[in-house]
Amino acid sequence: MFVKLDRDVIDILCCPLCKSSIEFQNSEFLCRNCLTLYPRITINQKNGREYVFDFRIERPDYCIPPGWAKWHIMQNIYEDVQDSTSCVDNLNFYLQEINGVRDIYTKQFEIKGTVLDVGGHQGRLRHFLKESVSMYVSIDPFPDVFRDVDSQKNLLKAYPCILEACNFLAGFAENLPFVEKSFDWVHMRSVLDHFYDPLVAIKEAYRVLKPGGRILVGLSVKGEKDLPNGNVKSGLGFRPYVLLSRFVNKLKREGAKGFKKAVASRVKTFGRDHIWHWSYENLLDLFDKTNFVIEKEYWQNSDPVAPICIYVSARKT
Repeated sequence: MFVKLDRDVIDILCCPLCKSSIEFQNSEFLCRNCLTLYPRITINQKNGREYVFDFRIERPDYCIPPGWAKWHIMQNIYEDVQDSTSCVDNLNFYLQEINGVRDIYTKQFEIKGTVLDVGGHQGRLRHFLKESVSMYVSIDPFPDVFRDVDSQKNLLKAYPCILEACNFLAGFAENLPFVEKSFDWVHMRSVLDHFYDPLVAIKEAYRVLKPGGRILVGLSVKGEKDLPNGNVKSGLGFRPYVLLSRFVNKLKREGAKGFKKAVASRVKTFGRDHIWHWSYENLLDLFDKTNFVIEKEYWQNSDPVAPICIYVSARKT
């Protein structure tokens, strides 16, 4: 249906914990080195069910670090919001989402070869990818991203790529279940501020990239492009007019139902929807600390009220 696991993806899988080889048996993957099992879990659809392999590392309650517990709380909030808003199946919203990033993937950056989409959700990035992409894999800690997707007709109309089965795994950016030097590109959009440990996540991306491979990170930062001279000025604070404009646009796009859910989700997540709040300078320093060489920066100006989203591509040395 919507999820698959191709042979060439299985061939590059490894234990996300100890990085040893794994084998498939009895509908699950087993690491012979550390004896960790990675089972398949059921995803319900309106017209049936399918399976997702779960490569998330499970910890007993008494072994959960405080920071990890905080991450789980925020992830649960995110998943609840996703569940509550998925029923607002609005075509105009999806089309505006596509138009907002179209130039990024069709003019600014060319993603090709083998691609790992970290936090890739339903693989909507595929909408922009060309035949030069030989393999695409989405990994996300939210295993239910495809649940009831067959009932979201407008989503499937806007993103027909979702109708094509996606190589998808449940897993963490900090513990990627892939052998080293497997991918030409690693894509991370709007996820670096959600990771438990961004440094380890970027180092993992470095590990799974081939020599000369590239990473593309899209992220809102505390730093704004000064459009007249191209400089960056930092120190953006809370700007109520930005939030107000987004709610107004939501009301126009999705009507009263979508607006109500947007307000409810913002109230629920206000002040805790992101673990990390990145500055432009810190983002660049993170690439430097992880031995990436920055090749290109692009400031997304699709929202003229708040042009604070930057896309950075960097190359593995």
